Order: sequence, then C-alpha cells, then structure tokens
Amino acid sequence: MGSNFPDLWLRLEDSVRERPLKAPLRPLLGEAYDAIVARPYDVPRIAAAVEALLTYLASSEGRTSSHCIAVDHFFCLGDGWQADWEDEPEDLADILADMGGALHDTFGAPDVAENFGSTPEQLLERIRAFRRRHVAA
Repeated sequence: MGSNFPDLWLRLEDSVRERPLKAPLRPLLGEAYDAIVARPYDVPRIAAAVEALLTYLASSEGRTSSHCIAVDHFFCLGDGWQADWEDEPEDLADILADMGGALHDTFGAPDVAENFGSTPEQLLERIRAFRRRHVAA
C-alpha cells in the first residue's frame, strides 16, 4: 500500500495557501508521516524522522510562522492517522500530540507555545531526550 502523504500534503498546502511553505519541509514531513504509519512499528525510525523535522523547524530557515502552523495543522487535522501513534511509547505519543497542539502559537502567542512545551526548540529537546532514553544509538 502506498503512502497517503501526497494527498495530505496537497490539502495542507491548500489550508495554508496564504502562507508559503519552503521546499525542504515537504520531504521531512513526509518521512515523519510515513514512519508513523508504517508497519511493523519502528520507534527508532519514527524518532529519527521527527527529530529531523523538528531540527528543521528550529533552524533559521525552517523556523517560520507558516511552517509551525502547517506542521501543527498536519498533526492536528490528520484525518484520523493520529490513531497510528496510539501504540507508541507514551512520551513519544505526547510529543506527536503536542506537535498538533500549541506549535501554531509559536509566533502569534509564544507564551502559550512555551507554556505547553510546544515551541520547535522545546519539541526538539523533548524528542532528543526521548531518543537518549529509549533508542539505542
């Protein structure tokens, strides 16, 4: 079965049409999505893909309002694919859920994003801590 990501990406682009997305975001978001929905379940692959995505979001190029809003929308409004992470370790599932929680507030209400541990930098530190605790190097 092929990835549903291309269809989800088109809908995401349409939903954030007034906020252009840079080309590097698509493959990073696509790899995170494909890792999350792939079976058999591969926690190291998921954690690595999410870390790569968050590394970009925390970078000078990737840390934009449009990217934070787009990733938040993608994880929040994923047409039910969020169920694919319900069996993941709780702290990884929490990171994924928070990527679809207050990440969109990073620019408009940064105190809200910070309060929920959902800025790109906070999420990146959380996934790195998860990898140190749970994923063999």
